[in-house]
Amino acid sequence: MLFVLLGCDIVESPETDKFFNYLISLNPLGIAFAGNNAWYAWDVLVDLTSIYPSSDHIMTYFTDEENLIEDLKTMFYAYIPSGDRWNSWTDYLILCIADAIQIENVKAIFRHNFHHNE
Repeated sequence: MLFVLLGCDIVESPETDKFFNYLISLNPLGIAFAGNNAWYAWDVLVDLTSIYPSSDHIMTYFTDEENLIEDLKTMFYAYIPSGDRWNSWTDYLILCIADAIQIENVKAIFRHNFHHNE
């Protein structure tokens, strides 16, 4: 599962498409977006997966909630892959596209709320 925390706005550009195509190429079980314009990032991802599909189905999510702890709990406890991909579900990856302060805040949330490996 890949959780992408957007600490900056995503804008339409060839670099943005290249980044999203890279995420698709990782072939994760699911990609969830939270943060700035998460709905827009989700929309771009859905468009690109229809043009460049992965070898397996990728679940896609976004949240526009203000509470990152609840977003992360949802990712850990509610996003469960379909049976055909169950055996490939091994890790969670949280990608923070943010400044150093935001990244430290995410680390602090983990230290206080979740068992984790940084």
